[in-house]
Amino acid sequence: MRAIVSILLGLLFCCPIVRSQASSTDTKALQAILEEVRQLRRDLHATAATVQRAQIVLYRLRLQTDVISRLTQKLEESHTRVEQLKSARVQTAARIKSTEDSLELTQDPGTRKQMEDMLAATKTHLETMASQQQEYEAKESEQTSQLRLEQAKLEDLEAQLEKIQKTLEIGPPN
Repeated sequence: MRAIVSILLGLLFCCPIVRSQASSTDTKALQAILEEVRQLRRDLHATAATVQRAQIVLYRLRLQTDVISRLTQKLEESHTRVEQLKSARVQTAARIKSTEDSLELTQDPGTRKQMEDMLAATKTHLETMASQQQEYEAKESEQTSQLRLEQAKLEDLEAQLEKIQKTLEIGPPN
């Protein structure tokens, strides 16, 4: 009987030790799990912030692309107008030359006066076209510069987006 009592007393005194060891192990496991949950939460917040930055950059990229499209269209319109004016100036210069040649051959004073008036008006029109051509060439040059500037901004946005994409692929910094 003494042996049974000693065994029971031994078990009674050993059980709290086992309990405290189990409790210590459980506490460490819970602490590790808690730390992991906290790290996951930090990672989730960092990823959410990165995704939000990506959305902002994508929105800006879309706006920048629209700006470039409009500028490209305006540049093409200016270029077309310059080419039209060049062509019209060549045709007008040929018409002036033809009128001057005809004027030299004309003897009738009434016809001559009419051709001189037409020649003066045509020369004035040629000067006006030359002035317009210069204006459109200056406009075209300005639009080209503006387009290059806006394309550089687009490239910068694309680089930002690529950086964000790499961050999302690699994962947030720890």
